[in-house]
Amino acid sequence: MLVPALPVSAQPSRSDTLHTQRLGEVQIRATRPTTPGLPDVRGTAIYAGRRTDVVALSPVTANLATSNARQTLARVPGVNIIENDNTGVQLGVGVRGLNPARIQEFNARQNGYDIAADPFGYPESYYTPPAEAVERLELVRGAASLQYGPQYGGLLNFVLRGPDPDRRLALSVRQTVGSFGLSNTFARVGGTAGRLSYTGFGLYKRTDGWRANNGVQQGTGYGLVRWQATERLALTAELTAMRYDYQQPGGRTDAEFAHDPRGSARARNWFRAGWLLPALTADWHLTDRTTLTVRGFGLVAERLSLGNLSPVNQPDTAAVRNLLADHYRNLGVEARLRHDYLLGATPATLVVGLRGFRGHTTRRQGNGPTGSGADFRFLRPADPENFAYTFPSLNGAVFAENLFRFGPRLTLTPGARLEYLRTDARGTYYAGATRYTDAQRRARAFPLLGLSASVTLLDRPAPVIAYDPSGNKLSEAGAARLEVYASVAQSYAAVSFNDLRVANPNFSVDPNLRDSRGYTAEIGLRGSLASSGVAPWLTFDVGGFWLQYNDRVGIVNGNRRTNISDARSTGVEALVELRPLRLTSRRPARADVMLFASYGLTDARYVHSENPAFRAKRVELVPRHVLRTGASVELARFGASWQIAYTADQFADATNAVVPNAAATVGLIPAYAVQDVSMSYRFPKLISIAAGVNNLTDQRYFTRRATGYPGPGILPSDGRAVYVSVEVRL
Repeated sequence: MLVPALPVSAQPSRSDTLHTQRLGEVQIRATRPTTPGLPDVRGTAIYAGRRTDVVALSPVTANLATSNARQTLARVPGVNIIENDNTGVQLGVGVRGLNPARIQEFNARQNGYDIAADPFGYPESYYTPPAEAVERLELVRGAASLQYGPQYGGLLNFVLRGPDPDRRLALSVRQTVGSFGLSNTFARVGGTAGRLSYTGFGLYKRTDGWRANNGVQQGTGYGLVRWQATERLALTAELTAMRYDYQQPGGRTDAEFAHDPRGSARARNWFRAGWLLPALTADWHLTDRTTLTVRGFGLVAERLSLGNLSPVNQPDTAAVRNLLADHYRNLGVEARLRHDYLLGATPATLVVGLRGFRGHTTRRQGNGPTGSGADFRFLRPADPENFAYTFPSLNGAVFAENLFRFGPRLTLTPGARLEYLRTDARGTYYAGATRYTDAQRRARAFPLLGLSASVTLLDRPAPVIAYDPSGNKLSEAGAARLEVYASVAQSYAAVSFNDLRVANPNFSVDPNLRDSRGYTAEIGLRGSLASSGVAPWLTFDVGGFWLQYNDRVGIVNGNRRTNISDARSTGVEALVELRPLRLTSRRPARADVMLFASYGLTDARYVHSENPAFRAKRVELVPRHVLRTGASVELARFGASWQIAYTADQFADATNAVVPNAAATVGLIPAYAVQDVSMSYRFPKLISIAAGVNNLTDQRYFTRRATGYPGPGILPSDGRAVYVSVEVRL
C-alpha cells in the first residue's frame, strides 16, 4: 500500500541541530496474523471461543494414497489412531479419552453432511473420504455439540476440494505404486464456466496387504455440480459412491505376534462395505446481513462381515462361517440461518438451526457358506440362525447460538440445543433352538446448554516501515495476536438398540445399557507472531480440558460391553509450529522450513465405580501420552517431510489387565514410535513425483486387541512400506 510523502525527523547531528527532510513515497507493509483454527464465524456456523483444528491436506508431503492418518493428523494434538488396515478405508481416531473405533464418538461429516451409518443408531462410518480428494479436515471440540449434535468428540468434517474457479477444465491423474502390491489410481476433474462450476474424482485402489490373507480392492467416485442461480442464491448437488472388499487376516495371539506378526490363522474372513451419499444444498443470502443454508442428505449403504469369530487360538475349520449383514437407509435435512445485527453500536451474530433425521437399519446374523471366498449369502435367508432385526430411528433438533461482542477484545457465545431421539428395535432372535420375538422402543428428549468465551490479549498488526534519507530502516515491530478461549457444554451419548443384538462367542452386550450424559470444558491460549510483510513464523495453541462421561460404556474382561461407571478425562493439548525462515523478509523466494510438535496428555479414569475392579482404573484404549513431531522443507519445486509419532501404552479393557489372555483380547497394548519420510518434486510443466517410506525403522507394533471383527486378537500394524507417486496435470 502506498501513502503520500511524510516528513520524518532524522537523528540529531553532532551540533545538536535538528534537520528535517521530506521523504518520497513510503511503502507500508502490514500483516495481521490469525490465531490457529477456524475463524469466529464462517458461513452459517459460530466457532468463537472453542478449540478448533484445521489440517490442510493439499500442501502436505505425505502418503496420501493410503490416507496415512499418522501423517495427515500429525498436527492435531492428542489424537489416538487405530490402524486397522493399510489403505485408510476405515479411519479410527479418538481424542480426550474417547473410544477411537471408527470415529464413532464424533459427528462425522463430509462437506457438512452426515457420513456415518446412523449418527445415533450405529454411529460408525465405514467410509472415509480419500485423502487425495480432501482439501482440509476440520475438528471442532468443546461446545460443537450445540450446533452439530450431542457427541462427546465434537465435529470431524472432511472438506473436499472444490471446483477450479479460474479454468473451464482442469484435469489431474495420479498413479501410486508401493510395497505389498499397492496400486492406487486417482483422477480429478473440475472447472467453472459462467454460473456453472463442477468437480469430481474417481479412485481405484488395490493391495495384497502386509500380512498373509490380507488384501483390499476399493473403488470410490464423487461428483459435484454448483449453479449460481442469482447473485444471492447458489444450488449444489453432490453424489458419493464407494465400495470395497477387504480380506481380513484375523488376529494373532501374543506368542504368534512375537514370532511372526505377518502371519494369519484366518483365510476365510471377508468384509464388504458399500456407501452411496447424495446431498443437495441451497445457500441463499437473503439480505446483506442474513444467510440461509438448507441441506438435504441421504445414505444408502451396506456392511457385510463373513468369517470365523471363534477365539484366534482355536483353529479355523471348513465349517460354515458367521455372516453379519447390515443395510442402512437414511434421510435427513438441516436448515441453518445466520443473522448479523447491531446490538447498540456493537456487531453481533445469531445462528439458529433445525434438523430432522430418519434412519432405518436392518441387521441379520446367521450362518454363511463354507469355502474361502467372499460369498455373502445366508444359508437360511428367510430366518437366519441368530437374529433378524429392524432398527428405525427418528431424530429432531433445534438449536440457537448468539455471538456477543463486548468491544474489540471480549466475546461471549451462549447456546442451547433441544434434542429428540426415538429408537426402535423389532425382530426375532434365537436363544439355543428357541425363537423369540422382540419389540422395544426408547424415546427421550433432552436439552443441551453451553457457553463459549474469548479474550483477545494482543492484536497488533505490523506498523509502517519507513526509511530515513540514508536508506536505514526506521523502527519496526512484528505482528502478533494472542487470544484466550474457554467453553463448557453438555454432551449425550445414546445407546443404540442395534448394538445390543450381536452373537459373538468372544463377546456379549449388557441388555440393560443406559444412555450416557456429561459435559466437556476447555480453556486455552493460542496465537501467532509474524515479521512485517510475511506470514506468521510462530503459531501455537495450548489448552487444557475436562471431560465428564457419566455411565460410560466400556469393555470388561475383554468380552462384555456394559455401563462400567462414570469416567473423567483431564489433560493438556498443545501444538507449536515454527517457521524460522519467516523471521526475516529476506528469506529465499518460495522457500520455507517448518518445525512442529503436537502433544496430548490425557488422564482418563473411571470414577464413582461401585465395583472395586474398575475403581480409579484407566479407561481402555486411551494412551496417557501422544507426541508427534517433525519437520518439512519446501524449496522451489522440492518438498520433503519427516516425522516421528510416539504413543504411550494403553489397556484393552476396563480392568487394566496387563497379562494377556489366551485369545489375546485382553492385555497391555505396548507403547510404540513410528517414523515416516516423504519427498516430492514438481517439474516446470505438468508433472510432479513423490516418494516416501512409512514406518522407516520397520517397527513391530499394534494398536488394538479386537474382540470380534476384524479379529479377534492382536491386529498387527504394517511394517516398512515404500511408495512412489507420479501426477500429471492438464
